[in-house]
Amino acid sequence: MNELYALKGRVITGTGADSIEKGLVLVENDRIKAVCRENEYPLPECSKVIEVENGTIMPGFIDVHEHIGMGSVRFHELYQIHPYEKVCKAVQELGQLLDAGFTTVRDCGGVSVHLKTSIAKGYITSPRLFCAGRVITQTNGHFDMIKSFPVEYNEKGNVLAFIADGVTEVRKAARTNFRDGADFVKMMLSAGVTSQSSRTNTQEFSDEEIRAMVEEAEKYETYAAAHCISNRGLKAALRNGVTCIEHGYNIEPEDIEVMQKQVKWLVPTLSILHVYYTNIKNKTNLEYLAPWAIAKTPSCYERQYKSIKMAIDAGIKIGLGADFGGDAVMGVHGLNGMEFERLVVAGMTPMQAIVAGTKTGAEIVMNPEIGTLETGKLADIVIVQGDPLKEISLLGDPTRIKIVMLGGKIVKSIA
Repeated sequence: MNELYALKGRVITGTGADSIEKGLVLVENDRIKAVCRENEYPLPECSKVIEVENGTIMPGFIDVHEHIGMGSVRFHELYQIHPYEKVCKAVQELGQLLDAGFTTVRDCGGVSVHLKTSIAKGYITSPRLFCAGRVITQTNGHFDMIKSFPVEYNEKGNVLAFIADGVTEVRKAARTNFRDGADFVKMMLSAGVTSQSSRTNTQEFSDEEIRAMVEEAEKYETYAAAHCISNRGLKAALRNGVTCIEHGYNIEPEDIEVMQKQVKWLVPTLSILHVYYTNIKNKTNLEYLAPWAIAKTPSCYERQYKSIKMAIDAGIKIGLGADFGGDAVMGVHGLNGMEFERLVVAGMTPMQAIVAGTKTGAEIVMNPEIGTLETGKLADIVIVQGDPLKEISLLGDPTRIKIVMLGGKIVKSIA
């Protein structure tokens, strides 16, 4: 028996087109059957009508840079928390993301790859997942968390990263991730803000190692994404065929032309540094931020907006990713919609930011059936209270997310 929903109200399709006032989105089972003005389509008698009076009907949001099951910026805890507990936390975080309107998530280094089977069997209600598995880093690289620990500790304690050196080891790490069900390769090409180092302009991995990981991704008909805080790391990514740049805090003008020709997507992750910066400014949670992170944050915070503005002006495709890790210091999952507002602060229009978190996100997770409200696509739909084109910050408030539909099924509905 067919199940029909008729959603009536303001519609933002995610395509970048103007919103449709007095619009209609008709959903039949798991698919969108029609998107038009309300008076252009006669409703079937059996339709369940949802009138949206003070709100907006939108595609489900897509966050393309998260860390699921990470749990804490206090890296010692990563080695102390049992893997089963990390999985339980991951389940909680996926629920928080869905509650906030995120119907698809790209996990850029976390444990959610191991939940795919349970999700497929219906044991867990979760956003759609696109996973890297464990990130690949070098000895002494970003995500080699605690330098005073023996590197062997990572094999058991650090479930978020493979430490690999040399072409043979990075190939094996990539292949192991694909064996576990990963969808793409995530590599670390520079130090990070939270790395145990005061250095920021580093290159991690040799060109040969980077090319090897890119090749492994291509063999699996997918792509390599690279953590690039430093300009040296970014240039190494550009030299060696990386097509998705994460962070990009230190883009220089001469990089833009190369990026226009080669890079498919840039994921700026503005929210995580905003959380760090706000904590430092307000002197909150400082006991959980390492001295080197406190020292590096202000300059990175300032530079990232200049870099991202250059990329926006150059027309480089930008995806929405908050880069949250799951606590008050690393960012609480469920507040990821903050990134919409941060992208506007960086120079996007509200509509451009919405496209970044819907249509472009679908491209990044390589799923053409989601990301926009168009006939025939999967019915991943969010209804928000208010008009995000006038008040973009409302997309960061889960209490304003009134209805979430995942594949035609309502998974959240509040008055």
